[in-house]
Amino acid sequence: MRSTLLLTTLFFAASRFVVAGEVTATRLDGTAASGILQSWDADWVVLSTASGDQRFAVKELISLRWPNAQVGDQPPPSSTSGIVELVDGTVLPWKSLAASGENILLASAGTEGGTEISLPVANVGVVRFLQLEGPLIEQWNEIRQQALPSDVLVVLKRDGKSLDYVEGVVGNIADDKIDFKLDGESNRVDRAKVAGVFYFRKARPETAKPAVVLQGQSGLRANAASVRMERDHLAIKTLSGDTLVWPVEDLASADYSAGKLVYLSDLEPTSAKWASFVGLPSGVELASTYGEPRRDRSGFGDSLMLFSSEAASDPAQRDKLRTFSKGLALRSRTEIAYRLPSGFSRFTAEVGVDPIAAARGSVKLTISADDERLLEADFTREGRPQSIDLPIAGAKRLHIVVDYGQNLDSGDWLNLCDAKLIQ
Repeated sequence: MRSTLLLTTLFFAASRFVVAGEVTATRLDGTAASGILQSWDADWVVLSTASGDQRFAVKELISLRWPNAQVGDQPPPSSTSGIVELVDGTVLPWKSLAASGENILLASAGTEGGTEISLPVANVGVVRFLQLEGPLIEQWNEIRQQALPSDVLVVLKRDGKSLDYVEGVVGNIADDKIDFKLDGESNRVDRAKVAGVFYFRKARPETAKPAVVLQGQSGLRANAASVRMERDHLAIKTLSGDTLVWPVEDLASADYSAGKLVYLSDLEPTSAKWASFVGLPSGVELASTYGEPRRDRSGFGDSLMLFSSEAASDPAQRDKLRTFSKGLALRSRTEIAYRLPSGFSRFTAEVGVDPIAAARGSVKLTISADDERLLEADFTREGRPQSIDLPIAGAKRLHIVVDYGQNLDSGDWLNLCDAKLIQ
């Protein structure tokens, strides 16, 4: 059954046309522009910029981002009671929810006015009634990971300080009661005593990858097969076949990168070897692993960082650092190799010596694709970080060597930040 969607009268007045603030669109080639969102469909995004309207082909986009949007790990408590998770992984925050027969009706938390959305129960995997933190979310995840062969009612115990569960069949959900069959016997459970439900769903064949993943400030995460902007809202078709209407003003990002890029830190290397400058005695395990490659963190355990371009030439700007969530930290002397997946044409990264490294840190970086040397460059802590963009079309193997520079082993941690393969 396809979902139906009811819009509250006040939410989408015909005369209203208000979209979120400035949006930054980034292409696969790294170019970006910021402006006001004018239109958005399966093929094109149009922004109104200071230099006029700019059109972005969706097939060339990595992302849309709303720089001023605030997104946390949990939906804001002021606007959200709980979440619904669809079988395709889409997460919808809601203010109110009821289930009757084959449908679940919820008032979304995407905006103050709200939207009523009707979903087939068959497309819903999880309903959570409360925000959970600390030990409770850990217990919730432990129950979920059991993948029990029935519906599961997750109940609050010890005045809400712990969770337990009961297996059975979940029925109608009202504001105050939940119908639940246990061993064939019908029960009406106080909803206030329930943290949530897991619906039993048979494993489905792997679905297609989403065309775009939408993230909202309210807690929305939509795995979308298609998106179309209609005035101040989006018509979203999820991978599970549901149609949602969501306000543009709630959006924080739209990720188009699936299938278009792969981060190097998400791939398993075919080989990785670090050799200390000074030979280490056998049995010194901690020292012998100190210089091993780090994924998505620095050699010092913190976020990956680089000096800003200005900081490299102006000592007064030394406190200006850029941080990155993805990348590799490699210490001299490291050799690391990857088998390249097919379909990618470029390898890009932001490269420089870690700002925390010793002042004399220097390395020689060599990057090759198959037997072709693509880059050989020296990097020092005092030097300017570099953006690299190397051709890898048709190559089967990527080989990276971080060797000792002029100062030998002196704080030689090189950060390959935002290192990725691009179509």
